[in-house]
Amino acid sequence: MAKHKYLVPTTLLSLVGTAAYVFTKKRRRAQQIAIQDGLTEAIAAEFGDQDFSGYWIDFDNHAGLEYECGVSFINQETGLKESYSFLYNPDEQELYRIKPLSDQIN
Repeated sequence: MAKHKYLVPTTLLSLVGTAAYVFTKKRRRAQQIAIQDGLTEAIAAEFGDQDFSGYWIDFDNHAGLEYECGVSFINQETGLKESYSFLYNPDEQELYRIKPLSDQIN
């Protein structure tokens, strides 16, 4: 009988913990989507109407103040893939410390 009195609190704690985990995970994913949307707008504003072939974001920044990012374009004139790395501030929707990376043949 002693085992049954600990089963209910353990089950309730497990359910509460699972619900908190799911809520936190969904909230973090929603924040990441908002950051991605802001980043694509900031890239379009900074680099013009070029079609970018891909971008990356380092979401492992635990402070959440700025994110290391990168973007790649295919230059229509030369056929080279141009890549840039930069820092992105989601609060200001600003790109800074833009550094070109090596060009590659596409």
